[in-house]
Amino acid sequence: MSIPATVFIGMAVLATVSTSVLGVLWVRGEIKHYSREIVRLRTDYIEGRRNLIKTNVDNVIDYIFYMKSLEEIRLRKEIKQRVNEAHAVAENLVREFGSTVSLETLESLVREALRDIWFHDGQGYYFAFRMDGIETLFAERPDLEGTDMLGVQDTEGRFVVRDMLEVARENGEGYYAYRWIRPGREGADYEKISYVKYFQPLDWVIGTGIYVDDVMQTIQAEVLDRINSIRLPEEEYIFVGQWDGLALVGPATGQIMMDVEDVNGMKVVQELIALARKEGGFIEYVMPDLDGHRVATKLSYTRGVPDWEWYV
Repeated sequence: MSIPATVFIGMAVLATVSTSVLGVLWVRGEIKHYSREIVRLRTDYIEGRRNLIKTNVDNVIDYIFYMKSLEEIRLRKEIKQRVNEAHAVAENLVREFGSTVSLETLESLVREALRDIWFHDGQGYYFAFRMDGIETLFAERPDLEGTDMLGVQDTEGRFVVRDMLEVARENGEGYYAYRWIRPGREGADYEKISYVKYFQPLDWVIGTGIYVDDVMQTIQAEVLDRINSIRLPEEEYIFVGQWDGLALVGPATGQIMMDVEDVNGMKVVQELIALARKEGGFIEYVMPDLDGHRVATKLSYTRGVPDWEWYV
């Protein structure tokens, strides 16, 4: 080959090699850039989803705390209304029969009219005392009627009847909180709030009360119904459980989930509860095969409701 041809071929080869090398370097650079971009996009996406699921859980927790704040308000309103209803019944009987029957008969009419009025699924009932402390009506324990109750104390040492009479004596009516027995249950240490009101025609104090946990259970049921109605996009959902592992809303509702594991052996519910008992947080796991949910890596956020021993 002539020298010019050799030089031309050499330059062509060099150009080709140089172009190839530059092309490879450019492609590798683009791949790195693309890979970094993929990582950035994935990170941004996951961070956005993290913020979203945290916001969803925080909103539910805020709703729960709002509903919890209504517990005592609703309780107090209802028991006052119940006592006013009992007074209306007693006043009607006095108006109807007060001038035609003896005081003893009139007391019996009022007593028996109120005895059979139960509410809150058989947990609420009426009671009444004379101003000297003698029990005149105790629907749950009729064997105590006619007994001097001034010395009765609750588990924290409060003289319950004596204090209620004092409320009626000073203000005519009012609320009183204490610990008491529950129909159908053992023990005498159930938190209760009562409302009492003086009934002048018989010189009685008539009252009723509601156990605090009854109101709490009613509100919890309302909260769970509301959470069940929440619809989120894609595969997101709110799930709720108790600290003993019972699922209240979400996959496997009604089942104890304490020992459920993912494919890596993580006890998912135990980890969720542990986080909820602290300050809450994120957890990544593989979704167990429950209720047809897709088995795949999953990110969840959990917070606790300590008073109810719930995680959300």
